[in-house]
Amino acid sequence: MTTKKLIVVIGATGGQGGSVVNSFINDPEWRVRGITRNPQSRKAKNLEARGVEVVQADLDDRASLAKAFQNANVIFAVSDFWGIYNDPKNRNKPKPGQALNEWTKVQETQQLKNIIDEAARVSSLERFIMSSLPGPTKLSGGKYTNVCHHDSKADAEEYGEQNQPELWAKTSVYLPGYFLNNFLTHPMAQPTKKENGNIQFANNLDLDTKVPLISHDQDSGPFVRALIQNPPGKSVVGYRAWITPREFVRIFSKVTGYNTELLHIPPGEFTFDCKGELRAELQDNFAFANEIGLHGGDDSPAAHPNEVNPPPQLESVEDWIREQDCLEERESVRPDVAQLRLLMLAVKGIPIFFDRQGMSTSRNHRTIINVLAKKFALQRPTMESPPKQKLVVVASNNIPKIKATRDGFTQMLPDSYDFRGISVDSNVSDQPFSDEETLRGATNRAQNAQAARIEADFWVGIEGGVETHNGSICSFAWIVVFGKDGKVGKARLRRIFYRRGLVNC
Repeated sequence: MTTKKLIVVIGATGGQGGSVVNSFINDPEWRVRGITRNPQSRKAKNLEARGVEVVQADLDDRASLAKAFQNANVIFAVSDFWGIYNDPKNRNKPKPGQALNEWTKVQETQQLKNIIDEAARVSSLERFIMSSLPGPTKLSGGKYTNVCHHDSKADAEEYGEQNQPELWAKTSVYLPGYFLNNFLTHPMAQPTKKENGNIQFANNLDLDTKVPLISHDQDSGPFVRALIQNPPGKSVVGYRAWITPREFVRIFSKVTGYNTELLHIPPGEFTFDCKGELRAELQDNFAFANEIGLHGGDDSPAAHPNEVNPPPQLESVEDWIREQDCLEERESVRPDVAQLRLLMLAVKGIPIFFDRQGMSTSRNHRTIINVLAKKFALQRPTMESPPKQKLVVVASNNIPKIKATRDGFTQMLPDSYDFRGISVDSNVSDQPFSDEETLRGATNRAQNAQAARIEADFWVGIEGGVETHNGSICSFAWIVVFGKDGKVGKARLRRIFYRRGLVNC
C-alpha cells in the first residue's frame, strides 16, 4: 500500500490556507495537517470533522512549529499581517516613535523567518510553498516605502533565499493578486446603491490599469497544487483574471443587470475614515499598484498562470460575481433585523434569531412585531396612553448603522425611543474581522458610550466583521446592549453572501 504524502498547511482556518486544505482533503494520495493557533475554535473543529489532522502551533514559537512540521513532505506557509496589526494585545508594543504598521512589518517578517528556519530542518521535506507579495520599497527604488504588508513578506522571502539555500532549492513562491472580496468588504471598494438605482464603485486603482484579480479563498489551493506539480524555483502570480477596474465593473453590470458607475479616487484620498499610519500605507499601496503593478512589474520573473503546466483550474470573475449574490442579499436583508434584535435585547435580553427570508415581506415584519409585543407585553403608543420616551445611545463608527438603528425603532414603536448616535473607539482595531474581536469591539463601544456620561436608558455598541465559509462571504455584526444596571444582552446579526445552495455560515 502506497504511503500517503503529508502536506502541512499553515493558516488552515483562514482564506488561503483553507483553500489549500480543500484542494487536498479528498485526494487519496495526500493527508492534510492543518496548523492553527486555536484548535478548539469552531473552524478548527469543522476541519477535524472533515478528516484534517489539526495541530496547534504559534508562528512566534519555533518549538511548536518544529513539532507541527514533523514528517512533512510539503509545507504551505502563509502569514497574516492584518491579524497582527489588528490584535489589541499589540497596540502598545511599538517602540516610542514607531508606527504600529512598522512594528507589525518586523513581527510578520520574524514569523516567516521562524517558519523558514524550522522548515529547513525537516529532513522529509520535498517542497516548500510560500505565500508572499512583491516588495514595493525595493521595486520602486525607495519611492514607495510605506507598504508594510507587502515589504514584510518580501523581506522574509529574501531572507530565505540568502540564508537557507538548501530549502530554497525546494521552494516555490505564490504571489496572490488583488482579492476579489475587497469589492464587498473593503470600505473603499464596496459598491453602494445610489438614489437613481445605479450601483457605484469607487477605487484608488487607475481605472484602465490591469490588475490581477483572485478569489483567494477558492483559488489558492489550485495554485499550490499546480506549483507542486511543477519543478521548484518557480514563482507565480495568482489570478483568475487580468483586467482593469473598468472591465470588472462592466462584467459586474453584465452579470447582475444593474447599471453601474465607477468613481476614481486618487491615492491618498478616501471615502471612509482612514486614520494614522494606514493613510500612508494605503496611499503608497495603490500608487505602487498604479505605477508598477501588484504583480511586481513587467520585469518580474514570476510566471503567469498560463505559464504553469498544468495550469490551475479556476473559475471566472463572472462565476465569482454570480456566486456571491451580493446585491440580491443586500436588498433582501432589511435593516430592521438588527433593530428588532436591539428591541428584544433592550427589553428582555433573550436571544431570538430570525432567518433572513423571514424579513423579506411586510407581512412577516408585522408578524414578528406582534410576536414580540405579546411575548414582552409591549404596547404601541396610543393617544390615550402616551409613552415615556427612553433614550438609546448608539455607538458605532458607521453613521449608516446609527441611522438604521434609529429608523428601525421609529418604525416599530414610534415615539417610544429617542436616539443619540455617537462615534467612540472600539479599542480593538479599525477593521476587526474575527468573531472574537468583533464582539469585543461592540462591547467596548457600549462601555465607552456609557463612560461618556450621557444620561440614557440603554447604551448600544455595534461592530461589524467578515468571515468565510466554503468560499462564501458572511458579513456579520455583534450588537451589545448595556442598561443602567449592567449588560442587558447581545446578539449576532449575519448577512450571507452565499454560493448557490448555501444559505448558512
